[in-house]
Amino acid sequence: MHEDTNIDETSTHTEEEQSCEDQFVENSRFDSYGRVQVRLPFKKLPNYIGNSLEICRRRFLSLERRLERDSTLKSMYEAIMQEYVSLGHMSPYNKSSNTSPYIIPHHCILNPPSSSTKLRVVFDAVARTSSNHSLNDILMVGPTIQQDLITTLFSFRLNKYALTADTSNVYWQFRIEEPDRRFQFVLWRSYTVDYIKVSQLMIVTYGSSAASFFANRCLFLITDRYKTPHPSGSEVLRQDLYVDDVPIGADNIETLALKRDELIQILKWHGIELTKWNINHALLTPNDDTKIIINTSDNDVTKTLGMSWKPLEDYLILFYRCELPDVTNPTKISILWLMSKEEDQ
Repeated sequence: MHEDTNIDETSTHTEEEQSCEDQFVENSRFDSYGRVQVRLPFKKLPNYIGNSLEICRRRFLSLERRLERDSTLKSMYEAIMQEYVSLGHMSPYNKSSNTSPYIIPHHCILNPPSSSTKLRVVFDAVARTSSNHSLNDILMVGPTIQQDLITTLFSFRLNKYALTADTSNVYWQFRIEEPDRRFQFVLWRSYTVDYIKVSQLMIVTYGSSAASFFANRCLFLITDRYKTPHPSGSEVLRQDLYVDDVPIGADNIETLALKRDELIQILKWHGIELTKWNINHALLTPNDDTKIIINTSDNDVTKTLGMSWKPLEDYLILFYRCELPDVTNPTKISILWLMSKEEDQ
């Protein structure tokens, strides 16, 4: 893209961060479906990457043995990989190549208490290759461009009316341009009797160093399209969104409804859905066009901005909440693991 879409002309980015931003501005574009297409931000020549085929094959076989021992986990993992295929996020790769491909290992993070994402597939872009480099070693991370958490929290709760939602699978909505997909090969098969197949991922992968920057920067790029026709929605998208949390505040119900409806429409045009809606007042009517159901029970507790919030009673729960596992002999590692987990209400 050649238009001026830099995020901040007075920024204090490092040289590498500015280079990452410049590469994004130069190479990002919208496809015919409104999805943002990006190029991977290399800081070293791609030939540094080395060969990872054998390493990934061993790790995949280890993952497969784990899945074979747990039928429930296998079903969940299989469902996610099939969803990648059905949505066009992953496709078989059958082209011949004169060089050994770079392949990303993958594994899962299981979070049973979650109300939405109980299993997440993570692509391990920090895995070393034959050259002792990983994909993340040769990619730029990108600058932090979202508003800081404290400012976002105050902006959210200094208003009389508040509304929250989550962006659904936001990483899936942004696509990697075809030349860079050769750095996004993965191994997969549904049955152990099949051959292990090489597939390529089309989307920004959760686990690559630039993924967080891409998620925010692509949303900012979308925002720039709607500053004039939808100023309220674009302001929320640019200033209030934090990771996948969407907190919206206003001093009156009419403004809150306007922000909500414009934001829904902007994201809908680019294939992004908002889910898990909560509000601190029952006066806000549901959005009929998108069939939003807003939780209004006194017992509802939701998570937003890393904190627990009771919408109708409208207070943030400041104490630490968790479900204690049945551990006979707790260790330091198990306690630290428990403390680091976030309970998703």
